[in-house]
Parts: sequence; structure tokens; C-alpha cells
Amino acid sequence: LDQRFGHGFIHRLDRETSGTILWASCYSGHNALRQQLLLRRIGKEYIALCHGHLSSEPRCLNHPLLKVSLNDGSNPRTIVAGSGLVARTELLEVTHLVCPVGNSFSLVKIRLHTGRRHQIRAHLSHEGHPLVCDNLYGGSTPQWCPRLFLHAHCLRLNAGDGLVIAQTALPHDLVQAVQSLSPANPFSHRACGSVTG
Repeated sequence: LDQRFGHGFIHRLDRETSGTILWASCYSGHNALRQQLLLRRIGKEYIALCHGHLSSEPRCLNHPLLKVSLNDGSNPRTIVAGSGLVARTELLEVTHLVCPVGNSFSLVKIRLHTGRRHQIRAHLSHEGHPLVCDNLYGGSTPQWCPRLFLHAHCLRLNAGDGLVIAQTALPHDLVQAVQSLSPANPFSHRACGSVTG
């Protein structure tokens, strides 16, 4: 497909994010999938590692988000603002981990209900739990993690022939980062194993 149709890509990922992305090989498929995306019928799940001990209670973050550009020429950011667009991030599961020096981290499985720029990053930072290696939103960069810890884990959609589930395993560099941490409790040990394979 040509540039007017994004070369077939249905959505995008942040440059630093790994994982599953949806692509169409023909114009009719592209139009049908874009329609599903706009109607929020495509389920998108992510795995992220954030700083601190995030509550393990499943919940939704419903903070409106606004894209802002700073005058210093740096990358645009997304902030929580009453004048922003509706944004909904569902926290499905949380696994608590500890690094060798005792700092707490939370491995989070997330479902997006909207697709705003840097939505997960902005929402978790607003909650006081920025992502690991996310300098733009307040996350520090520990030596054991080589890059932003955000991975598009799963897409769910109906492509016309029934439900399609596309999953991408956590990449090796992020698996190694998780393996350098210790479970905070026995449940965390089991949950962590299910994410890292």
C-alpha cells in the first residue's frame, strides 16, 4: 500500500516500544481494520515494568491526556489535563519485584481502551510509577535494563473470519531485565514465570 495509507500499517508503536503491530496487505483490508480501530474493536495488551510498588488491584486509569510541545525543542510530551482527550488504560495484573539493591518494581499487564500518544507512559507516570528507562516521563535507567520497558504483547480482532489473537513474546533483552530482579513474594514468582516464559 502507498504512503497515503501508511504503507498498510493500521496503528503505530512508540519508537522505543517493541511488540505486535497490525498491517494490511490490501486497501479493503486496511479500510476494514482502520474502521475497527476507530470503533475501538481491536484489543491491545501491553507488558510494562514501572518503578515502585503499584497497587495489585485491577483498575482503570481514566485521566484525559493532552499532547504538549515544549519551547526547548525537545520531543512532545503527553500530560494529564482536564482539557485533554479521553484516555482509558486498564491495569489487568501486577507482579511485584525487587532489584538487587532493594528498590521495588511492578511488572504490569495492561489493556488499552483508547490509543493516545504515550498513553501508558503518561498515565503510569501521573500515578507516580514511571516506566523503567523512560527519561521523558521521570523513569530512571538502571544498568540491568537496556531500554524503555514497554512491549505490545497481544492484539485481538475480528478479521472477518472470527477472532484472531496475535501475540508476541517478551523480547530477550526485556526477559533478561526481568530475570535480574527477584520476586517480592511467592505469587510474584509464579506470575513472573508466566510472563518470561
